Amino acid sequence: MTNKHSFLISTLFLILMLSGVNNATAQCNLTADFSFTPNNAPAGTDIQFQPHIQNAQGAVSYAWDFNDGNTSNSSSPVHQYSFNTCQGSTYMVSLTVTDTAGCTASVQKTVNIENDPHIAISDLDPISSFSNCENSPSLSNPDFTLNVDNSTQHPGAVASYNIQWGDSQSNTYLNGDFPVSHTYTSLGLFNLTMTVTDTSGCTWDTAYTVTNQSNPAIGISSLGYTQGCAPQTFQFVMSQYQSNSPGTYYVWDFGDGTPNITWSYNQPFINDTITHTFDTTSCHQPNNYFTVSVTAYNDCDYTKATVSNIRIYQPPVVDIKTSTDTACTGDPVQFINNTITGFGYSCNSAAAYNWNFGDTASANNTSMQQSPSHTYNSPGNYKIVLEADNGICGVKTDTIDLTVVEEPVVSVNADTTEICKNGMVNFTNLTSGTAPDYQWSV
Repeated sequence: MTNKHSFLISTLFLILMLSGVNNATAQCNLTADFSFTPNNAPAGTDIQFQPHIQNAQGAVSYAWDFNDGNTSNSSSPVHQYSFNTCQGSTYMVSLTVTDTAGCTASVQKTVNIENDPHIAISDLDPISSFSNCENSPSLSNPDFTLNVDNSTQHPGAVASYNIQWGDSQSNTYLNGDFPVSHTYTSLGLFNLTMTVTDTSGCTWDTAYTVTNQSNPAIGISSLGYTQGCAPQTFQFVMSQYQSNSPGTYYVWDFGDGTPNITWSYNQPFINDTITHTFDTTSCHQPNNYFTVSVTAYNDCDYTKATVSNIRIYQPPVVDIKTSTDTACTGDPVQFINNTITGFGYSCNSAAAYNWNFGDTASANNTSMQQSPSHTYNSPGNYKIVLEADNGICGVKTDTIDLTVVEEPVVSVNADTTEICKNGMVNFTNLTSGTAPDYQWSV
């Protein structure tokens, strides 16, 4: 073989080798991902990491970095994070994989580590949780035994439990002590609080309301009549509440759109009578009356008592006007009645009117028309009064003042009736009576 042939063969072999390397590089499609359970777990919990590898060529090696100073070469490692802070911590976990072809791939994910064991307790009574309502406890038979179990999601992170039962009693328990029970010997609402200390020294708490009550009783009565004209003040008395369970509260609703009033004082009440002033009519309501109610509420139920037929009428609002502020003698003056009649008995909106024109010299000084007219024959200042009565709310009045002047008699005199061009004529105004202004025309 000649040197020339040897050179060609060597060159061809080198080209083939380089082509193989390029093909291998082009086929490096390795991808990596991983999952883990659980997330948001407390410190000290086993976290299982599981890789998800695709397009690997041959065997794969793993390099885990848990971002807390610890690493692993296992394919599916289990790792625990130590306590860091009571608020928990966040770690950026990374995985790098390499296959036998020399291909590598990397991925990073965030792992949240809590120090919250998610504490909870549960009532073992399946009918009514943390409640004794179904047994209708009373002052003579108040005892209620509550049986609870530990429902903490991560009890292994808890060192001890302390339960404040809400009645000045408390107990400390360990994980193995549950279920536990407590007997309440009085009626009422009790704020149960469980506080735990975890293995890292952090404390956590949760609260529940324990109901040892029964369905409340309530009554209501009015003191005297329940009808009148706005503004009208009535009194109402609450009754039958004395044996209700502590924690019961009472809501007054007067039915007239005013804000409700809540009584939540310790009972029995020193004063169980309430006063309310009705400022608006009930005639726009269904059946033309207000219904006053008081409702007793507690965690078991509610009971309402009512007083109906609260009828509030409305007096007239009298308003009169005239067609003019100044009138002439002998001319009729029209009076305009803008009275809002209100509502009388049975919500009747009619009203009776009585006019006095202040003209004592006239035989027609009064009128019962709605909007009458009157003629004044003498000049002067007059006070006009209108009385309106809707039958139950009393007489309401309005007054206006009117000035009457004598109608003028127009007369004019000229000092001459014949003049030459550009001559002067003097005119004298002989008008009698009162005239506000004059307009001359020649």
